[in-house]
Amino acid sequence: MKDIHCGSVLLDLDCSQITEGNGLNNLPAGVERLVVHLEANSIPYAVSPSLRQALENSPQLRTCQTSTPCLPEQSDGAASEPLRAQFQAVAHSLGLKPEECLIVVTDLARCQVACDLGMTAVALAERKEDRQKFESSICALSSLFDLRLEEFGLPAFTDWVDNVLPLAQVLRCKGPVVKGFGRGSKMLGIPTANLEAEALAASLQEVLPPCGIYGGWASVGNSATVYQMVMSIGWNPYFDNKQKSVEPWLLHEFPEDFYGEELRLLVDHYIRPEANFTTLEALVETIHNDADVARGALQHGSLASDRDDAFLKPNPV
Repeated sequence: MKDIHCGSVLLDLDCSQITEGNGLNNLPAGVERLVVHLEANSIPYAVSPSLRQALENSPQLRTCQTSTPCLPEQSDGAASEPLRAQFQAVAHSLGLKPEECLIVVTDLARCQVACDLGMTAVALAERKEDRQKFESSICALSSLFDLRLEEFGLPAFTDWVDNVLPLAQVLRCKGPVVKGFGRGSKMLGIPTANLEAEALAASLQEVLPPCGIYGGWASVGNSATVYQMVMSIGWNPYFDNKQKSVEPWLLHEFPEDFYGEELRLLVDHYIRPEANFTTLEALVETIHNDADVARGALQHGSLASDRDDAFLKPNPV
């Protein structure tokens, strides 16, 4: 990546599908963290109209966004020339040239307009095939958790601890263990306890967190024993899954399967995005490294104390 020095961040995110009760604080994952960081470091920024509306539901940010410049509304078939002029106007309102702006986009056409202006564009798209469409962007990420501001000449986040990102809000979810793809133990030597994505989302009462690798704690059935775990959410690019899956790996050797048993998960940190691999051996090595990272992180501070969370205890019979 070339040497880049940006002076502002434009959050051109379409939050129009976010409704009351849908999503953490009604915000896309990682947005609240990013805005808090921009405010704390006095970094000029602008937001989309729908994001501004979503920010109104965040007590921490309700007062921050009132004076923040607003990007043009997202609409189907918006003409490029008016959009170009509007992007320029927002940059100038921040006291900067367009080429001094980092813009985070979710729309392909708007990304192209921003790049034509000389802005540095980072695209957000959950699926690999969607990320590949953003050829004009400097990079495409699956979530804001993976945004490294220091790569663009901006102050880095300081909340990564022991190579993981502690989640601002712990996720608690449970559901019956179901049969997966049958390759965890056979092909990888890594027995995962699979949950249906729909059941997990219902348990969370919100959308699933972004695709990626997470860590935390788990317990099973009527047992109060708590285990460290790592968990993948997504499509597993190496196997080119067509269905989104949730695959926790409890870091313990169990004598037998526990299909149908209730699995309780407390997810308290993010490790990395999903990735593709050229060989099965590279995939296995990375998964074991994820486990080592989680084991290390779960030894310290609030992540260690999460093992005592009441959610992980079995329900009284």
